[in-house]
Amino acid sequence: MKNSKIISSTRFEYDNKPHWRIQMQAEINGKLTSFSHCFPEEIFMFRAAEYGFDPTDIDTMMDVILAEPHTKIDPGTHLYELKDRDEAKRHHVTRCARKKLDMRLSTRSNKSVLKAKAANPDDPTTQEDVDADHPLDTLRNHFKENPLNHHDVSHYRNLVDTAFRFGGNGNGN
Repeated sequence: MKNSKIISSTRFEYDNKPHWRIQMQAEINGKLTSFSHCFPEEIFMFRAAEYGFDPTDIDTMMDVILAEPHTKIDPGTHLYELKDRDEAKRHHVTRCARKKLDMRLSTRSNKSVLKAKAANPDDPTTQEDVDADHPLDTLRNHFKENPLNHHDVSHYRNLVDTAFRFGGNGNGN
C-alpha cells in the first residue's frame, strides 16, 4: 500500500457507542483503491492509557491508530511483552511512523504538503490544496470541544498497570 490519502473523517454511532470512519484511498498493487478504517472513539482513551500518550495529543494517537493495523510487531517489542511502558511506546511510535512514511500517509495540516512540493517540483499540489481543511479536522475539532476525560484515562492506565505489572518507577506513570 502506498500513496495513501485521507478523504474524510466522520463520527457515527454503532451499538449506542461513538465510532469514527476514516475514508481513505491508496495505491494497492498498482490500482487506486478506496477503503474505510473504522474504530470506536474510546480507542483514543485506550492508547493514552496503554502507552502513556498525552490525552490531548490527538494527532500522535491518530498517527498510531491509522498506521498500527498495517505494521508488523517485532518479537519482544510489544507493550505486553515489556515491563517498561516508555520502551514499548518508543517501539510502537517508531514502527507506526515507519509504516506511515512507507504509506506516504499525511495526517497533519495541509500546510505540510508544501514540503512535498518543495522536494518535487513536478508535484501537482496547488495553493487550493494547501488552503483546504484537512480531512481529519472534523475529528480534531471534535476532541477540542470534547477532550478525553483525564480521570477515565488514569483509571484505564491503572488497569493496564495492574494487569501487566508496570511499576511507578519511570514506566510512564
